[in-house]
Amino acid sequence: MIKFKNFWHWLFYGPYYKFFRYSFVGGMGTIWGFLILIFCMEIMQFYLLISVTLSFFVGMIHNFILNKIWTFQIKNLDQAKNHKKNLNLFFKFFLVSLSGLLWSNFLMYVQVEMFNIWYVWANILTGVIIWAWNFIMNAYWTFK
Repeated sequence: MIKFKNFWHWLFYGPYYKFFRYSFVGGMGTIWGFLILIFCMEIMQFYLLISVTLSFFVGMIHNFILNKIWTFQIKNLDQAKNHKKNLNLFFKFFLVSLSGLLWSNFLMYVQVEMFNIWYVWANILTGVIIWAWNFIMNAYWTFK
C-alpha cells in the first residue's frame, strides 16, 4: 500500500510530475477565471463572450507565471540579459492561450447560444477540452 506522503511525492516529483503540476496550476487558474466569469456575468452584467475573454486572460497570466517557474522550471529568465528569451516564451504561451481562447469562445457560443446549455456547465465542458489542448501545445512547443 502506498503511504500518503509517498503518494504526494510521486504525484509532484514522479515520472508524470509535469502533467500533475500543469493540472494543479491549471486548476488554480480555472478557479480564478471561473470567479471572474461569474463576477462579470452576474455582477457586471457583461456579455457572455466579453466575460469569457476577461476570465481567460486572468487565468492565462496566472498560469504562465506558475508554469514557467514551477511546472516546467524555467529559471534565470528574469535577469535583464534574458529579457528577450522571457518575452519569446511569453509570446509562445500567449499564442497557445489565444488559440485556446478562440476555441473557448466558439465552444461557449455554440453551447450557450445554440443549444441553450447553462453557461456554467458549458464552461466546465469547454475547460476540459481547452485544458488538454493547452497542455499538449505548451509541453511540446512553448516549454520544450
